[in-house]
Amino acid sequence: VLWMDCDAFFMDPLRTIDSIIEMYAGNATPATTLPPFSLGESSDVTELRQRLQPDPQTEVSLIIAVDSTGINNGVWMIRNTPWSHDFLHRWWHSDILAGPGRNHNCSDQSTMQHALLHE
Repeated sequence: VLWMDCDAFFMDPLRTIDSIIEMYAGNATPATTLPPFSLGESSDVTELRQRLQPDPQTEVSLIIAVDSTGINNGVWMIRNTPWSHDFLHRWWHSDILAGPGRNHNCSDQSTMQHALLHE
């Protein structure tokens, strides 16, 4: 499922949703691209390679936009997995706004971040 707020828009009409999924779920962004494996690489590079390209590959259930303040749930994609069902349930039923956070102006984003980081 792809969620986009009504004020979001596509900047690159040639980029497909499938290419976005492949880039981020496959951990193939420019920041995570490593040179081909070489026998003489340092242990630090080998460790980084194992974290960025785990075997077996990690199943990604959520891809979410980020901005200067952290996550931005104005654009996100979620896969139909048990983790996703649990996450959506926790997000929907979060009680974080019952206390001091009830007057926060980004309640959906605050509760999403809380569900991702604290539960």
